[in-house]
Amino acid sequence: MQHILDRSIILLDARWASWRTFAPLMWVALLLAFAPYQSLTRDLWTDEAFTVSYTAYPSLGMVLDDVRKNEQTPTAYFTLSWLWSQVAGQSEIAQRLLSLLFGALAVASLAGMAQRWLAPAEARMAGYLLAVLTPVGIYIVTARSYAFMLLMAVICIAAFEWLYRRPTHIPALVTYSVVMGVFCLTSYFAAAFIVAHNLIWAVGLLLRRAGWPQRLLGWSIAQVGIVLIVLPWLPTLAYQFKAARFVTATENITAADYFWQLYSLLAAPPASLLWLVIWLPLTVLLWALIVISLRQSGARDGGLVLRAFGVPLITQMCLIIWMQAVGWRYLTVLLPGAALAVALGLGALRRQAPRLGQVLLVALVLGMLVYRIFGVPAPNTARSWPELVAVVEGQIDPARDAVLIHPPWEQRTFESYYHGAPLKLYGAHNYDDFFMTEGHDFSTPWTVEQASKALAGSRRAWVFFYQTNRITALRLPYKVLDRWQSGKLELVLYDMSAAQP
Repeated sequence: MQHILDRSIILLDARWASWRTFAPLMWVALLLAFAPYQSLTRDLWTDEAFTVSYTAYPSLGMVLDDVRKNEQTPTAYFTLSWLWSQVAGQSEIAQRLLSLLFGALAVASLAGMAQRWLAPAEARMAGYLLAVLTPVGIYIVTARSYAFMLLMAVICIAAFEWLYRRPTHIPALVTYSVVMGVFCLTSYFAAAFIVAHNLIWAVGLLLRRAGWPQRLLGWSIAQVGIVLIVLPWLPTLAYQFKAARFVTATENITAADYFWQLYSLLAAPPASLLWLVIWLPLTVLLWALIVISLRQSGARDGGLVLRAFGVPLITQMCLIIWMQAVGWRYLTVLLPGAALAVALGLGALRRQAPRLGQVLLVALVLGMLVYRIFGVPAPNTARSWPELVAVVEGQIDPARDAVLIHPPWEQRTFESYYHGAPLKLYGAHNYDDFFMTEGHDFSTPWTVEQASKALAGSRRAWVFFYQTNRITALRLPYKVLDRWQSGKLELVLYDMSAAQP
């Protein structure tokens, strides 16, 4: 009998080990099952149009030069996007699929990492959460760096944990330096993690005096390695800081904006008031579990939640407030640590109050899944730009007509869909040229006087206006020949010869 029991235990252990190997793929499958595939073919939004435009260059040097003129972020993602386009093509679908790939890798990496550090139930919850978080669902089909930032945040947490647990291990030092260097070249928000890690390391040196010279030396070498990786980009960083005030709108940001940005970190606000019934208790539960995990972090997990989420949360929020940046995308790098925190908080609650913990486990799993499927705003599927650009292509006289884009930063969106003859096009092909050199105000980019001056001498003017909350429509004092509307995009055709401003 004992022999049979021993054999059964061995078989169960083998099956569990096999399940652990493939468990991360289950959460990747969940992520892919609920990805908003309808958004793969939607209109490019402004920043995506810039990403797609970079892929058209024949050389990487030209990509880096254009990124310098038009981005307030580093170049790692755009380099990968350009390389990807050499294989997958330059369409918006190809670029959005790259983000989907990064998102899948992030979920698989966190799930695999959690299995090494957490109890099995907690590891499963962490992988599940990252797969169903609504901000992840929003950004995994976006032709921007957000999904790559998510992946780099997971790798960053893993690299720092390895180094923290083996502070004098040379491979850990090298890995951390490379990972953080690449992270810095992906997003300037990596600075929040570097500051957090330095604070954590400083506290560790003060609390554990034994062997502190070796640990301090190793840490210093790692920081030097990061600087050496980032050093070639520093002149561009200085230039971007100089240009930032010309191409950034920071007015009317309040403390409430920062609060709601943080509060909705794990669950984006609902599409309708009806879903507040689920969203409010769900977000309260998520933050309650995070608080539980942070309070018990040192005793239960050796400080993992504090290192992966608690301290980076503080430094990230300080950086965002200093930069006056509001948007879920700026908190993307906190999502992996938040998933670990919620999972550990739930695990602690289930140990202290098993029945309550089991009820909350079911509520959390079902609530997150239902909210992800039904509660968030429906994916945008608009195809307004191709529709109205086709109108221009079919009727414009390139020799005597002109096209003006309002707001001007939508010019590259127009260029992405226009395939006709060269024409007189007025907008911001390069941010720094239009706003910093030519002196246009970012908050009121075109005035009637500026637009009339730019269009002077043309027989007809085709004016695109993309409706936003900040920019008002541009109504020129000329005869309107025709008008088209598609979604938030409006096209107005003016007869420039009929009247004078």
